Amino acid sequence: MSSPPGRIRATDLHDLALCPHRVHLERRLGPDQRDPPSAARQRLMRRGLDFERQVAETLGWPQPVYPPGDFEAGARATLELMRARVPGIYQGVVQDGRRLAVPDLLERTPGASELGDHHYRPGDIKAGLVPQAHQALQVGFSALLLEAAQGRLPETGFLVMGDSRRVELPLDRLLPATREVLSRVQRIIDGRETTSPFLCPACGTCPWRGRCLPDLVERADLSLVDGMTPTRRRLLEARGVRSLDALARLEPGTGDPRRPPLDLERLVPQARALCEGRVELSRPLELPEVEGGLLLEAERDPLQAGAVLTLAWRSLDAAPASGTVRLLTSPDECRAAAGALEQAARNNGGRLFHFGGAAPAALARLGDEAGLEPAALEALSRRLWDLRSTLRRGAAWLPVWRYRREQVAAALRGRPLPWPGEGSDTFLLAETLREGEDPALREAIEARCRSDLDQPAAILGWILAQPHRPPRRPR
Repeated sequence: MSSPPGRIRATDLHDLALCPHRVHLERRLGPDQRDPPSAARQRLMRRGLDFERQVAETLGWPQPVYPPGDFEAGARATLELMRARVPGIYQGVVQDGRRLAVPDLLERTPGASELGDHHYRPGDIKAGLVPQAHQALQVGFSALLLEAAQGRLPETGFLVMGDSRRVELPLDRLLPATREVLSRVQRIIDGRETTSPFLCPACGTCPWRGRCLPDLVERADLSLVDGMTPTRRRLLEARGVRSLDALARLEPGTGDPRRPPLDLERLVPQARALCEGRVELSRPLELPEVEGGLLLEAERDPLQAGAVLTLAWRSLDAAPASGTVRLLTSPDECRAAAGALEQAARNNGGRLFHFGGAAPAALARLGDEAGLEPAALEALSRRLWDLRSTLRRGAAWLPVWRYRREQVAAALRGRPLPWPGEGSDTFLLAETLREGEDPALREAIEARCRSDLDQPAAILGWILAQPHRPPRRPR
């Protein structure tokens, strides 16, 4: 939905929490210039809307009726419902001057206000299981607008999470941050604060990545350096260091002790690796004895706090495109997968090699869902070995933007770096499979998961070919 240039919406606080430049682009270019959402992103949005409708139907609260886009009429209709003491309102409109919010829920609660002996507090519905800061900020923003509408600031707000659990939000602690963020949003919208693109985790799901990412790469922006922060970039640019090449020419010990630490000892060699397109090792890599072992990969649901979608493993001496894949679309499948992995690890006797935090988190979640004995789960966890940590502890400087599995595998293979993505094909396929059994879909998911195992296999193979040593401390 489009916003007039000067209007401030709750979504602006969401955008600012992810990337300040996104607020600027939404106003300067408008929604018709956004990248179209990927199939995976569309599916996530659809799941969120479906869950929101389910919650709304359960509550049965009225929704204000007004002409589409006429938010002044929407605010009047919402106020009429509030004066009528309805138990709650679905997608009410609250407005104060240029500020506008359409919270999912407004809930009546005791306490005198200009409405009478009651007032309303705001809530939002989120399909995920873990509350996020930007979600809380939107609720805080709605609370500020409710104060103008009903003459009383609510004491609390709330989030309804994907498991129907309510998360209470004490506004006395939330509102200072809300007001600070709101002030910055207003400065950006009014043109009193300039912004620029910055490569960050939110880029993968941002509708403006097609505009920002090519620009960042073309001008060799400092944010492409792993470990860079907006503050570090600002301080470096103030010193005239405005590109990867300029950063790569610095000596790591040239930081100003009077300023916040720039961490040049890490940023400079990372910039050099990017500029030169080659790998540099500062010291031998730590690696345990590789006698047997399994490669382990997991795919998690981006909404469900790490709930495991798939689990895949294969022995180190197995052929590419082989391995065991388990889909985890039911409790029975979770239990069967946990048992099969435990047996495979017992038979193999080696380490469980993985890359990054997905596999350990998935293993812990799977242990809970599958009812593994604590001793069995502990035994599996102690055998995990993170290849990402091996690279970082060994100060292996790779020509990557971020030390993610797909970027590291591409760099070590001499291939172009993949752009940050919106969601995996595995997630999309597994979501589709939930709607009904389809053997062809299962085969596609299993093939994709087996292919994913090739990346940690390539990374481990590269590590084994480098100077390495046993870990200094047993793990």
